[in-house]
Amino acid sequence: MFRCARCGDQRRDEHASFDVSICMMCAYPEFSEKYELDDSVKSEHYECGGILETYGEDFEKAKDIYHKSSKRVWTVVDCGGSHMVVTGMAFVNRVNYLITKEEWKDENEEYLDQIFDLDELDDEELEDDGPTNREQDINDYNELRTREAMAYNKEN
Repeated sequence: MFRCARCGDQRRDEHASFDVSICMMCAYPEFSEKYELDDSVKSEHYECGGILETYGEDFEKAKDIYHKSSKRVWTVVDCGGSHMVVTGMAFVNRVNYLITKEEWKDENEEYLDQIFDLDELDDEELEDDGPTNREQDINDYNELRTREAMAYNKEN
């Protein structure tokens, strides 16, 4: 059985990133302080409600919810080494869909994962193979997402 490395909860589903297993709510503390996952939305892939896969029946369920109440759908996206929760239904670099009880207010809301507390890491773990530009990665992703949304809206 999965146990969160941060809070010890056994009921929540795993968010594995950087070989560290923590629950979804510990991975995104700012998100989880503001929004609650909708436990009534179930997936065959996850124990807790509100988390859907990006394929099969889960994907169809996410689309149905999006068409009824688009502001309750979020996407966990891979941003080149970290994950981010963004509003709406993204198709590029998607990892999971999240369904919340509350609607988002601002379409530009984004929540980066908080897998590591940097004070807990030693210098060896913080070494980098070269410079990264996280802001540019996020901007590139947002541009892709905008083009993708425009194409999706033309089709539907």
